[in-house]
Amino acid sequence: MTAKTNTIAQLLKPSEIDFDTLHDSYDPMLGLVKELIGVVPNCDKLLEIWSPGFRTYNLIVPNLLNLPFSLWGFGAPKKLMGLAMYASSRAAECYYCSAHTCAFALRRGVHPISLIDTQNPKEIAVIEVAQALAQIPCSLSAQQCKTLLEYLSPEDIEGIVFSVG
Repeated sequence: MTAKTNTIAQLLKPSEIDFDTLHDSYDPMLGLVKELIGVVPNCDKLLEIWSPGFRTYNLIVPNLLNLPFSLWGFGAPKKLMGLAMYASSRAAECYYCSAHTCAFALRRGVHPISLIDTQNPKEIAVIEVAQALAQIPCSLSAQQCKTLLEYLSPEDIEGIVFSVG
């Protein structure tokens, strides 16, 4: 007889917090998340099992994305941040993150074709750096950094790297 293997999500399911309770406690923050990516991620119900972890996650992510400033046009180009997030999620083979970052990228003006086959040299440079950063161990090369510097300022590159994080 084969033993059944449960995923961590299956094991935690009985303890997850329902969306109504989440909205009672965090409605403004969840509204921002829904505006950013179009949905409130299912992981929130599990993350709230440990409230400090949930709150920390919801502080770190907006800060890495320089929100709300990046949405107002300050900092790294939001379109390229979205593209980098999607490229790194795909490179890491995290399809959960890929779904959310795809929605984020499209909502920030990334053309759908850029997600699968861009010919734009700046976008290619961003994608290559994001994919390299997503590898374990990191495979970022000096040449990739140099190429990206041809298109973006060091400050914008920092924003791109934070968004990948």
